[in-house]
Parts: sequence; C-alpha cells; structure tokens
Amino acid sequence: MLLEVKRINVPPGQKILLKDVNWQEFEAILDDLGENRAARVAYENRTLEIMTPLPEHETGKILIGNFLEALLEELDIEFWCLGSTTFKNELMLQGIEPDNCFYIANEAAVRGKDRLDLKVDPPPDLALEIDITSRTHPRIYQNLGVAELWRFEKGKLQINVLQGGKYVEVEFSPNFVNLPLKGVIPKYLNLFEGKDTILGDYWTWRGHSIYYVKAGNRQTGRPPLLLIHGFGASTDHWGKNIAQLKQEFEVWAIDLLGFGRSAKANLAYSGNLWRDQLHDFITEVIGQPVVLAGNSLGGYASLCVAAQRPTSTVGLILLNSAGPFSDTQPRKQNLFAKISKAIFWQPWASYLLFQYVRRPSMIRKTLKKVYLDHTPVTDELVENIYRPSCDQGAAQVFASVFKTPQGEKIDVLLRELSSPLLMLWGEGDPWINTREKGAKFRQYYPNLREHYIQAGHCPHDEVPQQVNDLISSWYYEQYLG
Repeated sequence: MLLEVKRINVPPGQKILLKDVNWQEFEAILDDLGENRAARVAYENRTLEIMTPLPEHETGKILIGNFLEALLEELDIEFWCLGSTTFKNELMLQGIEPDNCFYIANEAAVRGKDRLDLKVDPPPDLALEIDITSRTHPRIYQNLGVAELWRFEKGKLQINVLQGGKYVEVEFSPNFVNLPLKGVIPKYLNLFEGKDTILGDYWTWRGHSIYYVKAGNRQTGRPPLLLIHGFGASTDHWGKNIAQLKQEFEVWAIDLLGFGRSAKANLAYSGNLWRDQLHDFITEVIGQPVVLAGNSLGGYASLCVAAQRPTSTVGLILLNSAGPFSDTQPRKQNLFAKISKAIFWQPWASYLLFQYVRRPSMIRKTLKKVYLDHTPVTDELVENIYRPSCDQGAAQVFASVFKTPQGEKIDVLLRELSSPLLMLWGEGDPWINTREKGAKFRQYYPNLREHYIQAGHCPHDEVPQQVNDLISSWYYEQYLG
C-alpha cells in the first residue's frame, strides 16, 4: 500500500479515502508523503482522508491567517502560529492537519519545542478551516481537545467553542473578547475580491515543496524575468515590482528553499544549493532562459546561476547583491569574538537568537535600519517576513545559513559570467559600502551598467517605481533595441 500512496496524485479540490488503515500504517503513510506537500490529511477511526486544496482555499487561509497574526500583534498577545502542522493522538486514533492553527493561552507551554506530542502537550487553542471543499472534521478537533474551531464557508465565519466535549457556535471568540470578528473578517476578505491578486503554485524539487508565482504573458523575443528575494524575505517582497512589470513582461518569482512558503528542509544551505534549485526551476518549469534579478542573498544566488549555469540565463540584474570577493580582508577576531562565535554555533544558542530576531518588533526595527524611507515598513511587510519564521524547520534553516562555509567568491564568478549585467545599488544601505563594492564589480566586469539610488538595502521595495523603470529601460535596450 505504501508504494501506491507514494504515487498518488490528488488533483486540487479532490480527495481520496483509505479504509481500514491502522495507526502504524497511518504513521508510515505520513512519513511517505513527507511534511512539505500541498495535500492535507485527516485520520479518524482507521479511515484516512487525503485532500488537496483549491487555490481559492489557499487564498482564504492566507488572508485570514494574516489578519489573525496582525490582530494578535496589535493586542500585544503572545502566540505561536503553526500553520498546517499534523496533530495526532494514537490512543484516540485521531489525526488532523488544520489549514492554520495558533497557540495563544498555551503558547508558553509549547514555546521552543521542535516536536509536539498531544499525549503530553496541549492542543492548539484555535484552529482554522476553510470549507470550500467541505473537509472540516469537527469530531477530530473535539476529541483532540482543540478549544476553538473557526470554519469559513461561503463568505461566512463560524466560531465554535468546546463546551462539555462538544462544539457550540458562539458570537465572540474567547481569545478576542467582544470583537465582532464574525462580521469583520468577511468584510476584510471582500476587500480582496476583484483585485488582481497574484496567486502562486507549488513545484516539487528533490522531494521538497517550492512556492512560486507567475504573472504576465509570454511574448516572442522577450525572455521572462525571474525575481529572487533576499535572506528572510519571499516572493511577497517583489509584489510592487510584479504589479507593474507584468504589464510588459512575463514575470516569475520564487521562494528559495528554506524561505517564504517553500519547505524548511534540514539541509546545508548554500549558494550551490540555491543555484541548482533555480537552474532546475528555469529548465523544468519556465522552459526557456531568463533574465534573473536578485536582491541581497538572492543576488548572490542569481550570480551563481548566471556564471555556473549559463544556459539558464540571458541577463542578470543585481540589487545590493551579497557575497565576498577573494581579496576581502577577514575581520580580525579578538578572543571575545571567537568565544561568541563558538557559543553561537551551539544549537541552543542559535535557536535562542533566532527566536529573538524573528519577533515582529525586531523585524520592524531591523527594517527601519535598512530602509531610508520608513513609509514602506508596514504591518504587511513585517507579517510577510514573520509568517514563514513560524514554520517547522525555520530555526534550522537560520542556523544552517550562518554555519555553512562561504561559497565561490564574486570575482571568480564574474570571470565566468558572459551575460549582460545591470547593477542597482541603494546607496543608503548600512550593511554594504555600495560605492566600494560597486568599484570591485567594475574591476572584474567592466562591461556592466550601474545606477545608484537614494534607498537602502531593498531598493526594489523602497522605491519600486524607480527600480521598475530602470529594469524596463535596460531590458528594452538589451533585448528589443
């Protein structure tokens, strides 16, 4: 049976039922399916359901989840968002994967745990289900003891509270006393109806789920643009650019493995890993060479692709690109710095640091340091960076990125590069001496075009109109002139 399950492809909006599945088989099937997948499972009394959500289901899940996180932050309530984590109890023969879930009252009881066991740990305080395909299983949530279950169906929100072992529909959530959320949330979702919302899809790479978005139409003679985000960011960071550039070009954006909505696999993260991910994505999904545009860490990954996998690219755009040169002098470390580094390499220390820097207040503080204009530092931007940090495995990714040895040096990559190169520098970047680094790029690749912009580390988000215009102008000159 396991071999058959491994081959199952459940189309969006469809489900399959497997009868007479014992607990050991259920556990084995979960392992076989893997954690990073679009399908959701529900298990009750030896019956296993496997269902793949529709795209509109995912949109509702994301919007309501974002709303809840913003509300909890605004109310200064500690919480832990666990997304579609699998919750199961062998003694009850029950298992479920909600669309989203939150620890609120019990957040302190599970804080810092990599794995949850409902035989000893409390269940989530609130679970969310989007009922487009009618897959909610309230009895499973009841049996697992989930105190509050939200069901959103046909534009209406239902709030159910566990009382005496059964769910009772109520007007107000106990976690948000006296807030009329049953009326507010449907109105909030209505704001997005009719908008040109860019929805994404998933691609499986080496067994891992990779999220990407596509906008605009393919046009003969115009190579597609592929946008690559920086450390801690995602496809969301390119939203302002996609909205304009899609009017002229076919535009793609992808979440690097370990970030955004892509899988948080336990791997050694490096430029080589992301180089291979991007090369395979271009080859297997886009199907033709692209113009790569990358910011910060995404710039370095893009340079690795363009230099070492030249069949994938016809052009390269780097925005405040990361990465060292061979002649960069390493900072001399004193004894304290060496001890601090040794401590940081300990799993417990890197985990604590991750928990500290991922707090929304710290994310906002960091963004205000790297953006000259603080206007774009909105609640939405903070949420877009914070949300993926709640995913299982995010702490391991954080530790791996900093522990993995540096990849190939920029000057070595530039010697291998043959594509046209556009450099865009936000010269107010506190992390990079842009004029000095720009001079080094020119030293090793004189035939480049560069612009210095009054912006910080993420010029594409801070001054999107200016960046979009520069990209369009350079693109037309290179490929349509």
